[in-house]
Amino acid sequence: MYTRVKAATAALHEAILGKQGVRATKEALCALANAVANATNNAQFTVDSLAEASEKIVAQARADIEAHVLEVVRLTGVEPSVETSALDASVFPGPASSRRDRA
Repeated sequence: MYTRVKAATAALHEAILGKQGVRATKEALCALANAVANATNNAQFTVDSLAEASEKIVAQARADIEAHVLEVVRLTGVEPSVETSALDASVFPGPASSRRDRA
């Protein structure tokens, strides 16, 4: 992007300072305007792409760390530091029941 803008600016300077005429100046000016207009969209696309790639990398890193921790736990036979109690399903009412139905 920067190279296109720089080249278009140089062409405009050359057209103006070299007194190449109105047509050459207008063409150089249009080329510069196009390069600048496209730079905004291209820069936004680049930022969005980098943000998306960063999110994917972070998610993958988290998954890798979790996998390594689980593998170490498996290999060492360490019990989980937090355990949930076993639930007795018969204590809970069926799916159609609510708290008011039990009262």
